[in-house]
Amino acid sequence: PPRSTLSSSSAASDVYKRQVYQQPFTIINYAATDNSNKYQSVGMEVQVGDEVILTTAESRRGLVDAIRKALDKAIESKFPDVSMIKLEDFRVMDLDTEKGTAARVGVLIRSRCDSRVFGTFGVSSNMLKASLDAIEDSNKFGLLVLSGRAP
Repeated sequence: PPRSTLSSSSAASDVYKRQVYQQPFTIINYAATDNSNKYQSVGMEVQVGDEVILTTAESRRGLVDAIRKALDKAIESKFPDVSMIKLEDFRVMDLDTEKGTAARVGVLIRSRCDSRVFGTFGVSSNMLKASLDAIEDSNKFGLLVLSGRAP
């Protein structure tokens, strides 16, 4: 049945969601540090199945790159093909111009996996959180593509 016919609180909805899609991983927490423009580091806690994985990654190309590296590192033992998901484009948009520095931002990511190109979008008043959401969704959809179960 289409999702729109199921209420979000119904038991049928929960059963339907579990049958159709089981999330391959869940980001529990993350912390990001910019070390005086020398390098950026991210610590991340990710649940993959029953296992909680703690990982860190560094980058000299910014916190968003460190986030991507940390997430890939956390899930690569269970999903070694995650390296086949290529980020091709990354764009940040101001969604609430009138709010100045309190504005929400949208992060649009275009990714490629095999011959499939797809986009994901994250929204938050925190640019790193919006980026993390878009990267997380990109990896999750890319894993669906790799498994042959993507719509």
